[in-house]
Amino acid sequence: MANHPLTGARITQDADSPLFGSMLARTINELSPLIPGRFPTPSDRDAAYSAWTQAGGTLVDGMECWTGSGATLMKWARMGGAWLPAGGIWQSWTPTLTSSITMNFGTGAVVNARFEQALKSVTFQMSIKFGSSPAPGTGKTTVTLPPAMTATNANQQQLLTCLLYVPTVQAPFAGAATINSGSNLIFPSFAKSAADASLGGFQNADSSGNAGTGVPNIVDGYPTVQNSLLEIAGRIEVN
Repeated sequence: MANHPLTGARITQDADSPLFGSMLARTINELSPLIPGRFPTPSDRDAAYSAWTQAGGTLVDGMECWTGSGATLMKWARMGGAWLPAGGIWQSWTPTLTSSITMNFGTGAVVNARFEQALKSVTFQMSIKFGSSPAPGTGKTTVTLPPAMTATNANQQQLLTCLLYVPTVQAPFAGAATINSGSNLIFPSFAKSAADASLGGFQNADSSGNAGTGVPNIVDGYPTVQNSLLEIAGRIEVN
């Protein structure tokens, strides 16, 4: 007796029963692309399918499988010759903010960033509450997507929504964010000032670091101070 390399099913060896063993192996091979596999980890999945293809199986687009269990349960689908996440759990990541420097969120900052990927579609939301003494730099701010993700090359830009709350201002600032083709960087933008509704890249101050010179412009102040809240959310297509 031997185990099928993909399903683990027990198969009679040819020496035991030549006809039955070969028919059973053929049947399992033909059914395997139609039945979602279950594996502890993606590495286990890859090893099992590698052994299966070496035994005569063929990977085709549209196959599905699951890895993990409980909080780590993830569905995968075969597309374009690769296994892509096809839904399951929301995952966390820590975005990096960069302007003239890699930003320091400040002491006591709270960062919540989560995403779910379904094939080439990624839905995400992030909330960054700055702590005390943040160091956001002076240039236009960029925010990173989850690791190893880049926006699709099919579109020049993709549009997201963003919101900025500054404790010294009564109303939150609504803005827009964009991601360029092939990039992993989000560019949040807000109205430049109460008198100028045109959008400018989110920045804390000009190159000299002067208060009241950022985007959005806050008279005598900075857009990023303790308890400022930056939120970005949306759905994008990735490569």
